[in-house]
Amino acid sequence: MTILIIEASKYILMFFYLIYILGAFLRFSGGSQKVLIYLIHALGFTNLYLNNPNVKIIGFYLMQVIAISSLFLLFRIIYPKSNKELLNHIGLLLVTGFIILTRISFEKSFRQFLFVLAGMVCMLILPAFLKKGAIFRKFTWVYYVIGVVMLGLVVLIGSTSYGAKLELSIGSLSFQPSEFVKIIYVFFMASMLYKTTSVKQIIKTVALSGVFILLLVASKDLGSALIYTMALMIVVYVSSAKVRYLFLGTGLMAVASIVGYFAFSHVRTRVFAWLKPLDDIENKGYQICQSLFGIGTGGWFGMGIGQGIPSKIPVVEKDFVFSAIVEEQGAIVGICIILLCFSTFWLLLRLAIGMKDEFYKLVSLGLATIYVTQVFLTIGGAIKFIPSTGVTLPLVSYGGSSMVSTLILFGIIQGLSMGKIIKEEKRKTKAYYGIFYIFLASFLAMVGYLSYFVGFKSKEFTNNEYNTLWMAYEKEINRGSILTSDGNVMAKTSYENGKMIRIYPYENLYSHWTGYSDRGKVSLEKKFNFELLQSDLPELDQIISKLFGDKVQGNQVVTTVDTKLQQIAYDALGDYKGAVVVMEASTGKVLAMISKPDYDPNQINEDWEEIHNGDGLFNRVTQGLYTPGSTFKLYTLLAYIRSNENSYQDYSYVCTGSIVVGDKIIHCAGNKAHGIVDLETSFALSCNTSFVNMMQYVDIEILQKTCQELLFQQTLTTDFESNQGKFSLSKDDAIGVIADTAFGQGKTLVTPLQMVTLMAAIANEGQGVSPMFIQGIETSKGNVVERYESQLLDIDLSQEEVKILQNYLRKAIEIGPSGNWKGVNYDIYGKTGTAQITSDLYKTNAWFIGFASLEGYENIAIAVVVEESGSGANFAAPIARKIFDAYFNEKFALE
Repeated sequence: MTILIIEASKYILMFFYLIYILGAFLRFSGGSQKVLIYLIHALGFTNLYLNNPNVKIIGFYLMQVIAISSLFLLFRIIYPKSNKELLNHIGLLLVTGFIILTRISFEKSFRQFLFVLAGMVCMLILPAFLKKGAIFRKFTWVYYVIGVVMLGLVVLIGSTSYGAKLELSIGSLSFQPSEFVKIIYVFFMASMLYKTTSVKQIIKTVALSGVFILLLVASKDLGSALIYTMALMIVVYVSSAKVRYLFLGTGLMAVASIVGYFAFSHVRTRVFAWLKPLDDIENKGYQICQSLFGIGTGGWFGMGIGQGIPSKIPVVEKDFVFSAIVEEQGAIVGICIILLCFSTFWLLLRLAIGMKDEFYKLVSLGLATIYVTQVFLTIGGAIKFIPSTGVTLPLVSYGGSSMVSTLILFGIIQGLSMGKIIKEEKRKTKAYYGIFYIFLASFLAMVGYLSYFVGFKSKEFTNNEYNTLWMAYEKEINRGSILTSDGNVMAKTSYENGKMIRIYPYENLYSHWTGYSDRGKVSLEKKFNFELLQSDLPELDQIISKLFGDKVQGNQVVTTVDTKLQQIAYDALGDYKGAVVVMEASTGKVLAMISKPDYDPNQINEDWEEIHNGDGLFNRVTQGLYTPGSTFKLYTLLAYIRSNENSYQDYSYVCTGSIVVGDKIIHCAGNKAHGIVDLETSFALSCNTSFVNMMQYVDIEILQKTCQELLFQQTLTTDFESNQGKFSLSKDDAIGVIADTAFGQGKTLVTPLQMVTLMAAIANEGQGVSPMFIQGIETSKGNVVERYESQLLDIDLSQEEVKILQNYLRKAIEIGPSGNWKGVNYDIYGKTGTAQITSDLYKTNAWFIGFASLEGYENIAIAVVVEESGSGANFAAPIARKIFDAYFNEKFALE
């Protein structure tokens, strides 16, 4: 029942926030808004109590209700002309802050409550002073001296936090002067400009205000420096009503930002984290990535109060409190908070427009700008819309100085707004509305970016291996299954004695597909961890499951593998070490993938030492780097053709069974003399000496380019850990190395996945397709959540080259040492290879690469490598034949 209430509360809270925001923009306020505030407050703390049934939660809630109710009541009694809608917005922001801070840390939330009480007292007292007299405009130099001295003291003796000097300490009391000086700073600017905005006066104001900003820069409090600069620019623009000052200020801010980037290392770090957070996730990008993990995991509706792990985000209660709210209450509530803050700014701006006194108008404008800029910087930094600046979200984030100063700010504007309302000069009113539209566009852009991130970009972060929030999902989601393309279960979740266990029904057969989920996660269990722990079942189905105390069934991952073909390939490889991979040529779908040694994922805990210390975890298909042997002759052949475009058909060589290269003798297999051979028969008969001879006429640079264009040094997109094929030959290498490379020895290394992808491209008339291991994501009821499409791969083969390679591969089957292919009813194209891996001639890796076709069937490609076995014809080719026979003679026919 507790889980059901928490789950239902997500949607009820979202509804209350939406109704409140709708009312704020449709301009109905008063009692209806207050009711919503109290409902949100009560529901939020009900969730907190259900997660932590401690009576102090109830007592703390009641204390907050009394404090907020007293604020509403006292303002109505003492200041009947005060703006009630602004008070309501303050109340809702305070309630939002209390809910999330209590969730994060009860102790910090309670301290925040004490700061709120102090701020409320100031807020109640200030209007009584401000509505009476014009004396405050006369203290220009008092404001200046106090502000400069306080900021100067921070530079000299302030304590450092996160690379910046921010606080002064008096005994046990610490406070952040810049939070209070920003109010004094605004009064200073207003007192300078309310009488005249001559060029001379503006220059003087900017120069003196610049001292405040430079002191903040000197203390490395660059977030506050940016807020102060924005306030200066807007106050100058509105007071003068001259757009050129706005453009000039914007230009100067851009220059200052560039200077700051090169002058401060932590600015460069934040810019890097903004641009490429995943590139250095453990260091520079750690904080923003944790923020985005939370936002992405929360999604549109959130995980529910108490169901997330917001403490994973560093300084979450200050700079990243917005991320914590979205993680548990959802992006829709987050958008409501953004709009609530903008609505608060619009209220402040309207109050400023209606004030009679020019000095107080400028004060209100400056304070409103400071508020809205701080909101924009905090939320924008948390969602990666802009680089993080290290400022707090007013009235929501933890921080005594920020809380008290913000409540003072609102108290000042309330006091100033209680005078007479006048009709503003049209020219200056236009400037106010200009500021309104600038911030409206900025906030709408921020809402758009957050929506885009949650809707389209979040998966990149939620699925990241460093995101540990999957632990929160396991509380309520039953990990989904992994299926073959024909619906057989490769991995599923079951329960024994109330304990969740992961079962792999086929034991070793799919170990390199599924991986395991205990003792960490590997392979598909790791790659699709979040998909398996998310559910796209209808919300009603999920709620019903939770009502009956059941976990919601997670989505299932559907692979491309075919059960029967996988089993045949597995049995065919037998007890040998090696790899087999079968691919559908036109789509890239991997129909079978075998790597041996393997392991039983069901025994990962019992046999951990043996499995962990052995090589069964190593996926030889994607990670194995093998000497290609004669299969590499395909590359040498193509490079020879490209190096001799007009004469390659005239190639002729007399093979005597051996050839002398420098101080070494290279033999054909079994010292067999092939006699007179042309290019085609050299390839078909796999004549080593002919290829060594051929290498004399190959441009090494063309060979290098050919290898690069045909998948060497390229990372194939897979769902598994993989390696690149390696080719490092140069014209400066020794003649013996060049000769060895010609027939696939040398320093060249390939992966089985690379070779099967090349074969698939040749079968597919030169069009490469990236290997595809996953068909899509489905709900537990089989409804499609996401269907994956084949991705084309750039392989540079002309149609003429494709035909040549197809013919030569066909000829190699017909007359070469390619194994027994008699009696097949399909067309077979292939090349064997026997790669020497040690000085022991009997320890060779056997290769077969190729493809087969038959009318009415999809072409399939294959790569087989059998370690320390013998020749490719005797060990690898028979495995390929079993797989082709099964494919074409027993199933897979197209209807």
